[in-house]
Amino acid sequence: MHQRKLSHAEKEGYILPYRSWAARVAINAFVQDIPMGESHPSYAKLVEIEEGLSQLKSKPMRIVWGGADFCFNQLFLARWRELFPNAEIKHLPKAGHYILEDTASESVRLVSNEVKLALSANGRESRK
Repeated sequence: MHQRKLSHAEKEGYILPYRSWAARVAINAFVQDIPMGESHPSYAKLVEIEEGLSQLKSKPMRIVWGGADFCFNQLFLARWRELFPNAEIKHLPKAGHYILEDTASESVRLVSNEVKLALSANGRESRK
């Protein structure tokens, strides 16, 4: 929502599932479980997952990245470039954290052909 202000209906749609603390507690726990240092209980698991990412290095990959993301900034993108040097990266400088909200048609266009190709390669017809 970096590009424009949300309409009232869009705001309601984002807020509706989280109207009370009881409904938000899982999101709070999720954020608290993001390991930002070695002392965090989830840190070792995150390192293990990152080490496993090397198995994907040889796979064709397109990464669509929002350049105005408040959370996953350019430092994160630099790390992804290190992990996946052969990936095709489409950097959308005006897109924020909710990239599909900010650049819906462009984002969908950037990945839809790859999805169709993957489905046909697996013997599945793409649904329209």
